[in-house]
Amino acid sequence: MLKRVLDKFDLASMKDLVMFWLAKGVSLALAEPFVKQCAETMDWVTTLLSHDDNWHLTLASHLLQNSDRPLEYDEKSTLSSFASQFCERNVRWETLGIFLSAVIRATFDVPFFPSLYTTETGRNELQRSATRLSAYSLEICLSLDCLNDLQLVFQYENSIVNSYVDGDQ
Repeated sequence: MLKRVLDKFDLASMKDLVMFWLAKGVSLALAEPFVKQCAETMDWVTTLLSHDDNWHLTLASHLLQNSDRPLEYDEKSTLSSFASQFCERNVRWETLGIFLSAVIRATFDVPFFPSLYTTETGRNELQRSATRLSAYSLEICLSLDCLNDLQLVFQYENSIVNSYVDGDQ
């Protein structure tokens, strides 16, 4: 699924969509403090996307290894120090999931984004594909059986975007 979605929808264009959406002054409800950092992390993820036929396996393995690590924080932690554990080279399945949640929400507020979609059908296809990949990301996180605060934020945002896509608001 990872390969299929990222082959069809350019990751840099999805990042541009999210950044455009954020510039309009909107964001995800609970993940708002992390959305921009998660989107900017996609630039780093792009460096993992090579012309090798197995790039998706390398990326999935990297995400899995990082997601399996506990997030550490205490009363001296800052937002920046917390985010550094799941952004850039520490990108996790949760990071991808929050980013995809932002992509999905952005498609509802941005009806036309030429580098990704120009029709309602194209927009719906991106929404459905990102929703499926987000659901798979969440399943992987849950299967690791190491619940953390970021995962809870991701679960909440995933639930919200699913209600948008499936019409269960």
